[in-house]
Amino acid sequence: MNSQISPLKRRELWESLFFLALSLALLIAFALRRDGAAVAWALSPWLFPLLIAALLFALSVAGLCRALRCGPDSAPRPLPHRALTAAVCALCALYTLALTALPFVLATPVFLSLMLLLLGERRPWLILGLSVAVTAALYLVFALALRVRLP
Repeated sequence: MNSQISPLKRRELWESLFFLALSLALLIAFALRRDGAAVAWALSPWLFPLLIAALLFALSVAGLCRALRCGPDSAPRPLPHRALTAAVCALCALYTLALTALPFVLATPVFLSLMLLLLGERRPWLILGLSVAVTAALYLVFALALRVRLP
């Protein structure tokens, strides 16, 4: 058994640790910055950054688990890095334009499905499930719970 960690796994491990430390620092900072008991969390300007830091924490833990898992390195990306970056940027620009014509609940699942396809996911049930679940979760949190008007 080879005890050496491949350069790709080592890089993934360091990136995950960096983002884990960053998310913990942000979680602590945003939790301490709360404006006291006078303002409810729903009205606090620190709620959204706190939610983003919590999401970053969860993704960092997932990345750390992936980096520590034994097995072959990640599968290669379907496009070269520059082409993939350009395609992701173009898709984000099209999504922004689509939001001016379509409601959030229609444009977002299409955007997420195309993004997953672009990033190499091919299982239709996973693409559809993630796209609908993420859109529903965003709608529930922002539109219903926080009463934020979505585009």
